[in-house]
Amino acid sequence: MMKTARLDARIPDTLKRAIAKAASLQGRTITDFVVESLEKTATDTIREHGIMSLSLKDSEAFAAALISGRKPSSALKKALARHKKTVGVG
Repeated sequence: MMKTARLDARIPDTLKRAIAKAASLQGRTITDFVVESLEKTATDTIREHGIMSLSLKDSEAFAAALISGRKPSSALKKALARHKKTVGVG
């Protein structure tokens, strides 16, 4: 059995009505609608922060840095530690 936790949020009445209408249109409960929407948004946000997009120039600089074999600087090590703590990957 999956462990669950409670999540409470205060929202404007107009938003609650919109959520209820959207859930109803899909034939679902408000809880099911909200949980699925939150899960999708959370998953997408985490994925977006785990992907690095570079321009051609930046890609070349990154590749050159890897090829050079230089040791990472303390600033780079701190940045990686911050990334791991924030995103949880890497």
